[in-house]
Amino acid sequence: MKKSLLIVLFVLAAGCASFTNISKAPVLDKKAEMAVFPLINNSETPMSGFKAKNIAENVLYSKGFTIEPLKDFSNDENFSEKEVKEAMARLKEEGISYAVYGYVNEWRYKSGADYEPAVSLTFNLYDVKNEKIIWSSSGSKSMSSYKSCGIAAQKLIKKLLAPLR
Repeated sequence: MKKSLLIVLFVLAAGCASFTNISKAPVLDKKAEMAVFPLINNSETPMSGFKAKNIAENVLYSKGFTIEPLKDFSNDENFSEKEVKEAMARLKEEGISYAVYGYVNEWRYKSGADYEPAVSLTFNLYDVKNEKIIWSSSGSKSMSSYKSCGIAAQKLIKKLLAPLR
């Protein structure tokens, strides 16, 4: 009986697996303006980069950061890293201090009997003035089939952005 219970607990824990890799966060001026880009979508799920951006903006805003809306940036999901770099140059001209950008590597429901949500994201914090990445985090999360990709993404994004204060 104890072995059966242990096996069931192990299977449940494995079903809610996550992995994160987060660098040491810099000290940021919360009054400095920050822009959040839609994440470049490397997944097969349409608009997941925009979904992740919206969640990230909310998390950062709730931490007290000043979020500046992006101007003149493509609303089409098929933007490239070149377009992000061009937009960074415009942000510098506008006096924006930081930019958050990154990648959606996975945003889907795993195939199989349970259809578990699985999300994998990477965030970079870019110092616009000095033109360099000053912080990075990456992680993956899967949850039980009773949860959605949105819930998995919210939990993962909150964890990945937690060090930024």
